[in-house]
Amino acid sequence: MTGKTESAETSQGSESFIFTGDLSRRTLFRLLGPLLVCGIPTSQPAFAQDLVRDDKVGENVRKAASKIPGFGPKDVFYPDSFRGKWNVERTITGVELLAAIEDQDLYKKVLSRKDKVEQYTTRYIPKEDGTIADREYNTRQLLAAEDEKGMDVQWSASNPNVLTVSYPDGRIEERKVTKRSSSMGGDGSTAEFTEFVRIAQLQNAGSLTGVAPAPRISARWYRCRFRVVDADTVESILLEYVLPDARPDPKDAWMKVKYISRLKRVA
Repeated sequence: MTGKTESAETSQGSESFIFTGDLSRRTLFRLLGPLLVCGIPTSQPAFAQDLVRDDKVGENVRKAASKIPGFGPKDVFYPDSFRGKWNVERTITGVELLAAIEDQDLYKKVLSRKDKVEQYTTRYIPKEDGTIADREYNTRQLLAAEDEKGMDVQWSASNPNVLTVSYPDGRIEERKVTKRSSSMGGDGSTAEFTEFVRIAQLQNAGSLTGVAPAPRISARWYRCRFRVVDADTVESILLEYVLPDARPDPKDAWMKVKYISRLKRVA
């Protein structure tokens, strides 16, 4: 079977991304095999003034490789200088509707947080392969900053692709990373990643009816870049594409949210 590549480019202001459609497994191996086997490095994208200028060729190669099971990195790795705790100030600086609103409550909640500084702490921990984010700790802190109370978060560094959030009303939400690409600057001053996260939310109605309802499926596509300013300061930009179902393509998103963060090392 012969694969077909389809790509669509979107740009707004200084932001520019290329989204590549699905390829057949055979075609991906034929195109990327020499790069993956020989270990030829892709070029690293540079940080622009707003941290979002692309090296499009390198990004396409990394994204295509992440579509092949087993070739996506097993976690996002950061410079070792990230290890430890950081105080974060994060602000939603942009909310863009890309299609009809799929979730009015979510849209209103995001708009209510726009231009407000959210403060919380984040933590990066050592692992045998390098430095990773402590996703359980970071999610707990972020939910608290968003005024989400009484949540229970479960995650393990040995299985970093699955994170579970339990809500006080009995809902359970599983967040599963199914596609990922990441890179780090050779001098350790920059890092970036993209992740596609499938979200399955199960209501607790089954405990009353005896019949478990079907989970509600949605997804997020994240792109994040970090820049080390100095030994105690890091800046980041995060783009979040909100999808109505599990289609792993940002062009199907109905909302895009832009976050700007500044991290200061905890003394």
